[in-house]
Parts: sequence; C-alpha cells; structure tokens
Amino acid sequence: MGPQVYVQVCSTFDQSGQCVQAAWQLAYLASDSTEFEAFTAFDPQTFWLGFGSTVTCFFVGFGVGLLAALLRKMRG
Repeated sequence: MGPQVYVQVCSTFDQSGQCVQAAWQLAYLASDSTEFEAFTAFDPQTFWLGFGSTVTCFFVGFGVGLLAALLRKMRG
C-alpha cells in the first residue's frame, strides 16, 4: 500500500448539499502505479480474444443476413 495521509471529508451536509461539518480521515495515497498494474496492464492475448470474437460475430451475422436475403428473393 502507499503512504498514509489525512484527507478532509465532509461528515454532515445540510438540506442544500453544503458541507456543515468536516472531519479528517486517514487514507492511503495511491501514488505507486505498481499497486494497480494487475488492473491497468494491457494484455494482448485478451485483446485479440475480444477482437477475434467481435469480428467472428460480425461475419456470422453478416452471413446469416445474406442467407436470409437470398431465401426471401427465392420465395418471391
């Protein structure tokens, strides 16, 4: 975890949404990018899986549409 810091947060609001009472809360400063590397790293294998699936679904849908159009033309 990153370093601990105190941040000021509003603990009570009035009816108009203005802060009435502020308090200091201990929090962790997320300054080190290595903490979030698992969530923000680019994975080429996952990208190609998603891209390939999208393209495959497009072509399957396109083929079904062409087949449906041909069947309609053959009917009349």
